Amino acid sequence: MKIISLRLPVFVGCAVALFSGCAGKSVGAAKDWNAAMERELATLPKQALPSDKAKFSGEVEAQGAPAVAHSTGLARITIPLGTEQPISCFVYYERISAGDAIQKLFADIVLGEKRLGAFDVGVLATYPYLYAEAAYGIDRGGEKFHGTEKIIAVSFFQNALICLHDEVGYRQTFRRVVEGLAASLKIVPANSLGTYVRARQIHRMSRNDAVLGYTEDVWLSNSKNLSDFFEFRSQIDLGSGTAPVANDVVFGEEVDSKGRLKSGTYLVSENGQLQTNMKLESSDRKNYRAAGLLMGRKYSVKFAAKNALLAHYGENALLAKFASGEASESVTVEHYLPTVKALGPFHKKLWLKGVAAGGHAKVGAQVGKLATEGEVDGHGYVSATIPSGQDTITLERLYTEGAP
Repeated sequence: MKIISLRLPVFVGCAVALFSGCAGKSVGAAKDWNAAMERELATLPKQALPSDKAKFSGEVEAQGAPAVAHSTGLARITIPLGTEQPISCFVYYERISAGDAIQKLFADIVLGEKRLGAFDVGVLATYPYLYAEAAYGIDRGGEKFHGTEKIIAVSFFQNALICLHDEVGYRQTFRRVVEGLAASLKIVPANSLGTYVRARQIHRMSRNDAVLGYTEDVWLSNSKNLSDFFEFRSQIDLGSGTAPVANDVVFGEEVDSKGRLKSGTYLVSENGQLQTNMKLESSDRKNYRAAGLLMGRKYSVKFAAKNALLAHYGENALLAKFASGEASESVTVEHYLPTVKALGPFHKKLWLKGVAAGGHAKVGAQVGKLATEGEVDGHGYVSATIPSGQDTITLERLYTEGAP
């Protein structure tokens, strides 16, 4: 299973990297808040990144030459803007938890009052990102100053880019500079996994219209008539903004040519602490063994599936048939997902409900008493609504490439 070599992302803190002053020093605070918030810069000259010792290359907008410092597992890029504070970016040589990264950078702000807000999700250079602004207030000599630390976490398939700027204003400048850097970065891969990627799609997740995070689905070609499927999910529950909670998920499944689940790995963390680490295995696609950590408790169980477990890959193939008109009858499938049912499979019913206003097929889905609705095309869900207690979770596709 190729994907097993991708570990649960781990955020390497700035202190570990021996990079002092990377967050929360409140050096970019401003007294005249309103005027400072409007500041922006015109397009700056493109500067090549220093290539010596680097495992990456690229270019970035900057007022002068960017500097690169290296540490184990990552490198720091300092980008001068000609303002009080430069942009600091960190290139990680493995994928890390985007939600956890932002939560930890917020926690590193130790001076004065602070609040995480202006949270957003999107796509930069075809890759998902989380964006947040940490607002803080400090007293200097009896006068009140306010600051804003802007943070972007961009997740590549096997790497990550985290950038921050501790200076009020320059919001569009910050995004523009980081987007240009992300688009130009060429990172030497640790292995050849990236060459097997054949399709990707990214969705924005919201709860009651408030942005939560993103999901990224990745399909990889395998050998021996097998395929690999990955779901990455990063979200931040802001709450009041003073104590945000980050949740990061990695689900990996190995699937046969009929969409049947052969094996799976399911990882869930909260604020960087691993809560779930379950592994599923089968030799005949009928008898399965699931074992590992689920919400802090250890489990080991064997069970049989009536008609073999259908993987996410297989469900997408069914949705594509609804979208093309090839299928119209309802179908019930067996799935496994420990966050839904830990000790065995669950049944999911799918049926065609009609055609949505935009022309996509409208499909209903039901697990137990939970009913959801979505619009689908040949890639799977374009959008979906999912009841969650008194809340409603919505998925909106932002990007797709390739064919699952």
